[in-house]
This record gives sequence, structure tokens and C-alpha cells, in this order.
Amino acid sequence: MKSIHRYTLLLLMAVIIAGLYSCTEEESGGSPMIGYIRVTKPESSDSLVSAAGQGQMVAIIGENLENVVRLFFNDQGASLDPSFITSTSVITRVPSRIPTDITNQMTMVFRNGDSLKYDFTVDISAPQIDRFKSEYVNDGDVAVIYGDYFYEPVEVTFEGGIVAEILSVESDEIQVRVPTGAQSGPVSVASNFGLTKSGVYFRDDRNIIASFDGTFNGMWRGTDFVVSSDADIANIAGDFIRVNRGAQGAYPYIEVYGGPAESDTNLETRNIPADAFTNPDGYTLKFELNTLETFVGATMRLYLGDADGTEFGDARNDIYYPWESNVDTKGEWQTISIPWVDVYEANQSFPYNAAGYGMYIYFHGANPAIYNIGMDNFRVVPN
Repeated sequence: MKSIHRYTLLLLMAVIIAGLYSCTEEESGGSPMIGYIRVTKPESSDSLVSAAGQGQMVAIIGENLENVVRLFFNDQGASLDPSFITSTSVITRVPSRIPTDITNQMTMVFRNGDSLKYDFTVDISAPQIDRFKSEYVNDGDVAVIYGDYFYEPVEVTFEGGIVAEILSVESDEIQVRVPTGAQSGPVSVASNFGLTKSGVYFRDDRNIIASFDGTFNGMWRGTDFVVSSDADIANIAGDFIRVNRGAQGAYPYIEVYGGPAESDTNLETRNIPADAFTNPDGYTLKFELNTLETFVGATMRLYLGDADGTEFGDARNDIYYPWESNVDTKGEWQTISIPWVDVYEANQSFPYNAAGYGMYIYFHGANPAIYNIGMDNFRVVPN
């Protein structure tokens, strides 16, 4: 009797398993089909798309998709993660690489060798310009532009409509020879996929607060370190700061430039726009730096404020923004960028004054460093 019950139970289990297998076969049967594609952003999840940008994540919705093994947008393969593949959906990211053959089709290849094509356009991005290695470069020298989506052929045009000679192109970097007559202002980069004008300026002369080209009346430091030329560092915009003190120990107190609010520092510090005081997050302090030897470990202290001659001695030592250098420019000019809000708040958020401010630049910090540098063009510019 027990054996009969056991046999009946096994038979019932076999029937159930067969039924489940049959259902699975029925559910997974049929040819693959794509119904639509949508983006994966929650706020746009109900938006059906026929195009997407490079690197954008999309969900392919359809039927019988679970056996996909390869996926192409144009001729570029997309990554497939089994965790994001089901019978009804495939989630993937549109490749960032530029296609060689633009077909405006997506192709799915399945385990049995079959393929399925679907009309889909990849929006190739227009060039994106982030920054220059140095915003100040002399005519005839090499300017380096960093960004993304630099796809050959490209054309770089400087302010004034002057087209530059292209020296090299990578997807995130262009090197050009600065043409004679290039002017201050944004540059444009054009490719087959669009044209972009930079937000950052070449030879940015807006809101200069220390050009080192002016007078030094009433200043405590200036002429000792300001030069118009140097045997080892070429100037890029008139006079510049040249420090050549070699290796120094901790706290060297190298006073470079500046003076109280009534000194000639105010002739240029008054160029800080009023908006930089009400919207400090929207601005950046920039300057150019050239290090002939590593400058790692040096600390530059920068005072800005309204202290007059009676208060300036204490103010410059007690109130300042400390810039910790980790830079070695290897004998080339490079633009240094510091969030203006950090400089402003470190200087106790001094009030706006259309007449200008005191300023002091000196090197003083806990680490030994090698002081063999040039500096120029301190400015406060919009982000």
C-alpha cells in the first residue's frame, strides 16, 4: 500500500513539473520582438524614445529577449549585464565611443545566431570644452584644450575668427598652435556633430586683481619679485612674479606682493565684481603658475580685505586663504583655479568696496619646498 502511494506521489510530481516546463516553453517561445525603448530616469520613465545620447542608459522593452548575447548601436558594442536582462527587457548604456559606420540602427544578436534590427539614432555629442591647460599662451606656442567629444575632423577658432593649426586630437584633448592675432575671449571647437563655444576664456583679462604691470605706491612688497623678462621663464602677459629662492625649510615667510587698502593694490582689486560678494559660489579665483622644479609642499597665503596701514601688519598674518600646492608644471605655464567662495570666506567675507582692497601674497607653511616659480594674472572670474 505504501509503495502505491509513493508511486502516485512521484507521478503527480512529474505531471506538475511537466506542466511547469510546458508553461515555461510556451511563455518563452516565439521570435524576439522589440516594442519600444525608453530612458531609465524616473522622471522620464514614461517617455518612449527613438534616439539617445552617448552614455545614456536605456531600457529596451519587448518579448523573448532573454537570449541576447550581443548588442550594437550602429557599429559599437554595448555592455550587457545578465542581471539586467529578462525575457521582456534589456537595460544597457548607449556606447560613448563614436561609430565608424553610422546606420542609425540598433542590432541585437541572440544565442542561436539570429539577429534583430531596430531603428534607433545615437545623438553624437557636440564638442564639450572644459578648460585650458593654460589660459595664457603666446602666439605660435601650443595651447592645450581639455574636454570631451573631440571627434576628428575638428576646427578650433579663436576670438577674432582666426582658425588655429591642429597639432593633435584625442577624444578629451586638443593641442593647437595659437595663431598670430588671437584675441582674448572664448574659443570655438567644431566637429561633424556640432559647434561649441567655450565658457572659459582664452587670455582671460576680466576682473584682473593683480597683473603686476602697474605702480607700487604705498605697497609693502612688489618690486623685489616683479620682472618683465627672465632667462628661464618666458612672460605671457607683461610683467610677472618671479621667485627663485631654491629649497626652503618650513615657514620661510617669503613676502612677494601687496599692501594695505590705501596702497596701489586697490587700483586692480577694485575689479572684483559686486556680484562675487553676493554670489561667491559663482566665481573662481585663477592665476597662472610656472614651476621649474616641483612646487609640492609650498603654501601660498593670500590676504584680501579692507585693512589699512595701521591694521595691515596683523591682518595679513591672521587672515588669509592658504593654498596648498601639489603642482609641478615642469617649466610650463598652467592655470590654477580655486573656488572664490573659499578665498572669500577665509578672508572673513570682507564687504564690497568700489574703491578696492588691500592684498598680500606670501609663502609660509609647515612643509619644505623648492621656490623656483613664476606667477601672473590673478583674477576673479565667473565660473
